Amino acid sequence: MDHPSDDLLSAYALDPVLVPDRAALEAHLPLCRPCSDRLAEIRAFDARLEDDDAHPQVPDPDGSRFRATAAQTAREDLEAEELLRELLDGPSEAFVWANLQEKPKYYTGGVVRKLAAAADKASYTAPLHAQNLADTAIAIAGALSPALYPEALLASWRGTALKQRASAFRHQGKYAAALEALDRAERQFKLLPRPELDLAAVAFTRATIAYEQEEYGRAGELAATSTREFAHQGQSEMYYGSRLLEGAIAFELRDLDVAEAIFRQLYAHGEQTDSKHWLARAAQALGNCFIERGALNEATQSLHMAMLLFRELGITVEEIRCRWGVARVVQKSGQHRIAADRLRSARDEFLNLPAATDAALVTLDLMETFLALRKPRDVRRAAGNVVAIFTEAGMLTGALSAANYLRHAAAMKTVTPSLLDYVRRYFRRVDLQPDFAFVPPAA
Repeated sequence: MDHPSDDLLSAYALDPVLVPDRAALEAHLPLCRPCSDRLAEIRAFDARLEDDDAHPQVPDPDGSRFRATAAQTAREDLEAEELLRELLDGPSEAFVWANLQEKPKYYTGGVVRKLAAAADKASYTAPLHAQNLADTAIAIAGALSPALYPEALLASWRGTALKQRASAFRHQGKYAAALEALDRAERQFKLLPRPELDLAAVAFTRATIAYEQEEYGRAGELAATSTREFAHQGQSEMYYGSRLLEGAIAFELRDLDVAEAIFRQLYAHGEQTDSKHWLARAAQALGNCFIERGALNEATQSLHMAMLLFRELGITVEEIRCRWGVARVVQKSGQHRIAADRLRSARDEFLNLPAATDAALVTLDLMETFLALRKPRDVRRAAGNVVAIFTEAGMLTGALSAANYLRHAAAMKTVTPSLLDYVRRYFRRVDLQPDFAFVPPAA
């Protein structure tokens, strides 16, 4: 990726969930010393600002308190790096067994900061481990003495750790627990002299959860709140991340005029900043809008552009999703046999990643194509493939129940485009929330 802007690094330092292409940034940072050094500077500066907030009325004419705080932060961070290196590099079970919250030598602000950062990094790939990391950070932060650390600084650390706990729960599909953690984080952030940016980040995460639960009205209200505050604070990358969520909400509500306007704004931002990431995301989103509008030539152009950009960025799953989108364009144009070949190819690519839910969703599009071709045997075979996909992936959740329901409907020749759409929405939801039960559609 290109060198990230200070706005992007600031967003990552505040809350990595606000960075639209977090994986690319985290791949870039270890390979780029100037960018990793700049991120360290931003984090140290933020920590010093938080400590200044703790004593807003205490004068510091010669800067001695500022320097002392910076030195303490640097010292604690180095100590935490040494204390935690083997535990964080080792298996997650070893971290749990270490029971750090029972050992006073770990009671430092540096340990809390390091654990919260580790929790955030693990939230996408190992959310249960992220939860354990965040819980340990919360326990240690709760044990730290106000005699050693300013109250506002403690509140900031506790709020951040609670926010990471919420993120870990969100990625496990445990939305009630995630929202409870966000409520607690919000109470901590409100103790800060200037809590607006942290509270906006909380609102953004709540909006994301509401969106994933298909509560689009609530999600839109929360996203609008975070968008306004990010704009007010001059945090452009956070602002555009929140706008992207607003566009996704409008798209799901089929308010395509609003969605397209937002995605065009994001595309313009990508052009102005020469950001391949924003250009790719916006082009992909616009392509999906054009498919819904029936503007198939524009959809093909946008999706091809996004596909090439994602390939350059090394984001394979999104590159395949763009090829899937082009296959849908072919399907919408009535070229069903060509569409079937392209959909099979996309399905196989997803299976090779592996990405079971994407593969199952492509198979539903394939079933719709076979319905148009009047090939009931192929419809039945594809329905059996959906069952096999979830079984082989070990996804013994409601997704498998829905797949079996679909296979039965195919055997009875009662599969319709509306039934496929119903199952499609369910697969998307259960992929985010594994405990979400499948309820067959009303007869």
